[in-house]
Amino acid sequence: MPEPSVRALARSDLPTDLQALCTQADERAIDTTHVQVLANHPDLLRWYYDQFYQRLLYNTAGDMKVERRYKELARLKLSKHHGCQVCNRGNEIETRAVGYSQAQIDNIGNPSPAYFSDAELAVLELCEQIVLQNQQGTLSPALHRRLRAHFDDAQILELGVFASILTGFSKFLFVFDLVPRDPQCPLPTRTLTQ
Repeated sequence: MPEPSVRALARSDLPTDLQALCTQADERAIDTTHVQVLANHPDLLRWYYDQFYQRLLYNTAGDMKVERRYKELARLKLSKHHGCQVCNRGNEIETRAVGYSQAQIDNIGNPSPAYFSDAELAVLELCEQIVLQNQQGTLSPALHRRLRAHFDDAQILELGVFASILTGFSKFLFVFDLVPRDPQCPLPTRTLTQ
């Protein structure tokens, strides 16, 4: 269970729209600590959900170039690597919702052509370069060529920015101790001191 230093607001103290985020999390059996802490800055929390997720993932403004399907795959790949229980639970639901099978979800850590298309394998490899655990990650010419077989450079940049923001946000969630962690989380659990 998270034990953040920044206080979590009581749900009853949250604005109605942010209470709805907690209700959605409850429906998925997801811990709400991150919402209740980030609600100390409601506009920041709204930016993350309304601008980042709605616009970049769900393409509500109609200006994104990459299909949501690839972004959901990237999101799950990153959360499985990073070990955020909240992210993994929600991302598995969303990945299934865009058409991925349980076998694909189960094999995301060891992707192969038996489960994924060439485009999906290239997206998963890009994620491998961006994960917290890969401090030497790079978009090599070979990986760029693999991605270019399926995406233009604008789409590759969109995938990279999307994956990087998720990776950075994962680190923020862990540093501020806002989410329960799975055992594979690369960051050590915080030691509580006076």
